[in-house]
Amino acid sequence: MWYLDGDDPRIDEAIDRAVEANYERRIAVAEMRAFEPTEGEQEMIHETITIPVPCDWCETVSHVTVDRHHHKAWLAGGLAQDAMPDLTVENREILISTTCASCQEGMFADWDEWDEGGMMLAESTDH
Repeated sequence: MWYLDGDDPRIDEAIDRAVEANYERRIAVAEMRAFEPTEGEQEMIHETITIPVPCDWCETVSHVTVDRHHHKAWLAGGLAQDAMPDLTVENREILISTTCASCQEGMFADWDEWDEGGMMLAESTDH
């Protein structure tokens, strides 16, 4: 193993190179953090995926297209209506319950409408 003497100019050169490389790396990181994507780059950032979802009731396969990052947020434990706000209530329900739109319609025929948060509102029935 070789050791350099403290007065060896190669030590100063090595330190200067390391400092310069670190400085360049810091500039690159700062530029990445300040990155403002163009419209085309923004579209790439919001990449969508299409998920085939077989219905548990009739085995029909529904295809739900969702933003990849929104889907990951939902899989990580977020509420579907919060994580995937761009999806319709019907498509969120397809992902949550693996029930196709036709089967949902049959199951919830007595339900009047959906509220804004994605909850079903029953028709009022007076007994």
